[in-house]
Formats: sequence, C-alpha cells, structure tokens
Amino acid sequence: MNLESLRRLFPVTQNSIYLNHSGTGPVSTRVQEAMAAEIDDVLNHGAAGLPKWYQLCQAFKKRFASFIGAQSEEIAITLNTSEGINIVAQGLDWKPGDNVVLPDKEYPANVYPWMNLASRGVEVRFVSEVEGAYPVESYQRLMDERTRVVATSHVQFSSGFRTDLAALGALCRKRGIYLVVDAIQSLGVVPVDVKAMKIDFLSTSTYKWMLGPQGVGLFYLDRRLLDAVQPTWVGSESVIDAKDYLSYDLTFDPTAKRFEPGTYSTVGVAGADAALALLQELGPEFIQQRIFECTDRIYEGVRAKGYRVYSPWKVEQRSGIISMLKDGEDPERTSQMLLEHNILTTVRDGRLRMAPHVYNTLEEIDRVIDLLP
Repeated sequence: MNLESLRRLFPVTQNSIYLNHSGTGPVSTRVQEAMAAEIDDVLNHGAAGLPKWYQLCQAFKKRFASFIGAQSEEIAITLNTSEGINIVAQGLDWKPGDNVVLPDKEYPANVYPWMNLASRGVEVRFVSEVEGAYPVESYQRLMDERTRVVATSHVQFSSGFRTDLAALGALCRKRGIYLVVDAIQSLGVVPVDVKAMKIDFLSTSTYKWMLGPQGVGLFYLDRRLLDAVQPTWVGSESVIDAKDYLSYDLTFDPTAKRFEPGTYSTVGVAGADAALALLQELGPEFIQQRIFECTDRIYEGVRAKGYRVYSPWKVEQRSGIISMLKDGEDPERTSQMLLEHNILTTVRDGRLRMAPHVYNTLEEIDRVIDLLP
C-alpha cells in the first residue's frame, strides 16, 4: 500500500496534522465500516448473529496472540489497560512485606493498582529516572528476596523511553519475579514477542498506536501462570460449561477466558480487529520505519530551533514519542498555538510531546517545525 492510499484510509489527514497518537489515535475507515456493520447486524437481526459475533471475538484473540507471539488461550479481552493490570494486582497471593518495583514516572494505570495493595502490606518501590531512561540495573538495585513483581511500561508515556524488556525479563525470570508490562505505548510502533522477552503478564488497549476504538483492551498471561492468579471478578462466562446456566459449577475455564466475566463489546471488538488487521497488513517493519523517519525529522528540526529533546535517541531505546522543551517557551501555549493551525500535539511532564504514525508525511513535519517558536 502506498502512502497516498494509506492516507485515504484516515480522513483525519484531510482535517489536521495529527501528532497525538500517544494520547488517542484516530480510527480508519476500515474500523468505522467494521463497527457500522456490527451495529447494522444487531439493528436488523437482533440476536440471530450471536454465534458470528462470538466467533469474531475468538478470532480477534487469535489475531492479537499472533501479533505478540502468544497463544489465543493466553489472551483475555478487557475494557482497558487498567483492567488487565488489576487482574494481576488483585489476583496474586500477596504476603505482608512483599514489594513491587516500578518506574517513578510510570503512567497511573500501572501505579495505582499496586499502591492499592498497601492495606495488604505490599510495598511499592520506585526506580529513579536517569536522563529520561530506566536502565535494567536500576531495577536490580531495588530487588530483594521479597520482590514479587516488576511492573513497567514498555514505552514511557512522558519521555518515550523504550525499556529493554528482553534484559529485564531475563533478570526477573532468573530471580523468580513476575514481569508485568503495560504495552499501550509500544504496540503498533515496535514489535513485541512475549515469549522471547519473558513477559509474564501484558496489558494494553487499542485506542492509541493500534488505531482502534476506545473501550477494548487485551490481557496476556503466560499459560504456566494461569493458576497463580485468582480471578477476583467472576461471572457466567468465567467457567467451564458456561451455557449450562443452572449448574452453578464454579470450575474456572482452563484458559485466560476465566478472566472474562461477561459479554464482550462486540461493536468495539469488530473495530479493534479491523485496526489490528491493518497493522498486520502494513507490517511492523514498515510501520516502525515510517514512524522513525518522522521522529528523525522532528528531532533534527526542533534541535535546530533551540529545543532540548528529552527522549532517548539510542536505536534500542527509541519509540514513537518525542518530548521536547525550549527555554523561555511555555509548552502549553505552544501546543495551543499549533492546535489553532489544526496540528494536534500534547504536553506531558511540562514538555511538548509529539507522536507521529505511519501515515504522517515529512512535509507535515516540516510545516510543524516551521510554526514552532
């Protein structure tokens, strides 16, 4: 697919220069059509399409599993990233004195679920950021014999730093510590292989870089840990023989489906599946190449205008996020000025943040740079 054809799938390109994919990504016409078709089916046929909707949800789990190197039995559909992290936080068998290690500038979705364990005697330990980065050695220094979990985003929402999950996963596995990953800022930009990276649990949503709708999340757990996490929310769909409504047999489903207590948002899943199918069609190498071309252009342009770039720029630490600040300039004012020119950015941690995607052009980037003070 050439760039012109790709841009036609995203009408947002006709209205703005969109550089806020780390906040909320726009959807494509394929997502719109898939969701509209699902609504149309319910509108005209009611529950007659129920078997087809259920098959779509199972196919979506299989598609996502292949996207991250997992098996579909290891995937549960959730509402958002926070739900998946809470499945782990609330489901592990904690003992007073256990601790969790996580970055000190982590997104709240991967902080509050762990802080919420204080009443159970669980300590949260924060790794200090070092020039926008979190070296694996920094995690190691805070680990001890009572560390049960290391929880981190693959990509930090503020700086754009990409964690070396393979190294961190190997360290955690060696020490018998669970690695919990928030992947919402990486999936759709950089490849993830949960087995190679030794990720024990992963949670994400589809509405950022995956270019899907809000209200659809995905949760992965390594199958070997299925019984290590107690389901805390259960319902009619959590058990074996889920359609035998009056058996009242609380034997959990032998897959990650045990963490799906009720029905799916089939309209949302239809859109999310279409979004993921497009990412697979484009291919991760092409997507990452195009995004990095755009971030390279931003990096060069803003530095020439006197901005300091806070995002790490080593190849293995880069992501789709680029964070910057210029002395004497108010990033909120700058972001608002760009918005008045139909350019969408945002501000995080007191810095201007840009996040281009596969369909952005270098010409768009040049226009943004020209407008910056």
